[in-house]
Order: sequence, then structure tokens, then C-alpha cells
Amino acid sequence: MRFNITKCHGSGNDFPLIDARHLSLSDAAWACVARALADRAGPVGGDGLLLLTAGDETHAFGMRMFNSDGSESETCLNGLRCTARAGFAALGIERARVRLKTSDAVVVHDPDLAPGVFTVRETAGPASRDIAAWPMAIGRAENVDMPIAGLPTERAFTAVAMPNPHLVTFVDTVDDAELVRVGTVCESAPDWLPNRANVSFV
Repeated sequence: MRFNITKCHGSGNDFPLIDARHLSLSDAAWACVARALADRAGPVGGDGLLLLTAGDETHAFGMRMFNSDGSESETCLNGLRCTARAGFAALGIERARVRLKTSDAVVVHDPDLAPGVFTVRETAGPASRDIAAWPMAIGRAENVDMPIAGLPTERAFTAVAMPNPHLVTFVDTVDDAELVRVGTVCESAPDWLPNRANVSFV
């Protein structure tokens, strides 16, 4: 099968994007496509694969996001900016409710932040601190501004799903090496965090 691919980026993440509204592939097949296209050593590369999917009675269109290892994410808000732009162009609209894997979001084409910078405002959620739903098995129901024993740092994090899991900490300066260490653990899907999490040093 041949695909038309758009290479796009949103707020620092880059992705191949496919208009899949009229395509019918199994999840396993899309996982294979994601591994091939998002491979940084391959001809395209990216942080994952975005799919613009068909809408329904309450959503103008949908988005699916497959990670570079072929697993599917609940969502990716930077990827949603890219998919929103593709959906707006395909349908001739500038505002939409978008179906995500486990939730939905409202996206609006805002005035460009700078010349040539296509700007999308997103309203997603609801955000939740219920880590049992991730799941994150650390012996408590929430983690608010507390260290997490499984991470290679004593830094305090707040765990919040938006709706995909995030571990957020506020810092004066970003320690790149520490960020990589923490991110590597979260990306490895340890037993206590089987669905992984995004890590944000803010």
C-alpha cells in the first residue's frame, strides 16, 4: 500500500501524518507503519505517527497517534495541533471537536503568532490526578509535588493525566542529563508504570 505523507511539527515534536479517513488498516498494520515511518534511522523519522481519521455525529474528525515503537498513545497535544491543521484544510473549517482515543478536544485556528506560524488553540481534558487510571502503582492514589521512588532523582513531581499521563516538575533551570535519565525510565514502561508517561521540566 502507498501513502501520501505530510511531515509536520508542533511545538517541538515532529511527525509523519497520514490522512486515514478513507483507509482501512488493522491496528497491527498501523503499528508496523508507525515503526517504519517514525524510525529516526529511516527515511522519514519522527516522534510517532499521526492519523487524521474520519469524524462522526459529534466530531468533525478524529486523531490517532502511534508511538515510534508501534504502541498507541491516548493522545498527543502537540500532534493534535498538526492533525487539526490537516483537518481544517481537508474540511474547510477553522474550529472542530476532535475524537481522541479516550477523550476528545476542541481545536480552533487562532491568529498566527508570527508570520507563517499556523496557530491552533486546544481545549482538552478533563485533567485528572487519579493515577490508578494510568496505572501508576506507587502505593497512593495521587502524587502531588512528591518524589517518586522508581525515578532516578529526588525531585518532586505532580502526576496528572491530560488525558495522557504526565509527570510535571517546576525547576529554575533544566538539567538535561537529569531529564534524560527520568525520561528514559518512564519510556521503558517499568512494572509500576506500564503505559509510560511524558516528563515535563517546567
